[in-house]
Amino acid sequence: MTEPGRRHNGGWTGLTRRRFIGHASIGGALIAASTRFGPMLATAAPGEDDVSILNYVLTLERLEADFYSRGVEAGAVQGKALALVEPILKHEEDHVASISDLIEEFGGELEDDSFDYPSGIFDSEDRFLEAALELEELGVGAYHGQLKKISERRTLETLVAIAAIESRHASALAALQNADSLPAPLERGRPRSAVLKQAQPFLGA
Repeated sequence: MTEPGRRHNGGWTGLTRRRFIGHASIGGALIAASTRFGPMLATAAPGEDDVSILNYVLTLERLEADFYSRGVEAGAVQGKALALVEPILKHEEDHVASISDLIEEFGGELEDDSFDYPSGIFDSEDRFLEAALELEELGVGAYHGQLKKISERRTLETLVAIAAIESRHASALAALQNADSLPAPLERGRPRSAVLKQAQPFLGA
């Protein structure tokens, strides 16, 4: 029996694409917010909004973990690129486990999901790395998208910690590709509609 929230047969037991689209936007991940909203968050009980936010984040993390896993298995990266991608893959798998555990702690439900990828995305190292950077930047923007929706301190702390690592992933991947690894002085949140539109080619039915 497959444990909810874990990878199985090329997919995950968790969100379907339909449920993913219906979920609320991701909470942001700003360390300063932990101080600003601390008193409110300390007394708030985990509610539907937090579980929905966590499920939304979880789908993006599963997508990244699945993408990297398939890329490594397909031999899409070698040498220096592989040395970077392998620890990123481990990070994404740890993120999936951490968020899944928190959802279950809150009494939330994990549902099935699956992913599709554009043809040939694993055939070229350049194309794979470009997609990896796109997914990492998408995740960073999504985490910062709607901080005010978070009601529970544990949710905020988890997303802050993960978002910081996602930003490091994006910076490292950009540097590897001789792209701009410091695009702006501040991270900008992205609305749910924009995140979903960009993620659409990677989401299964």
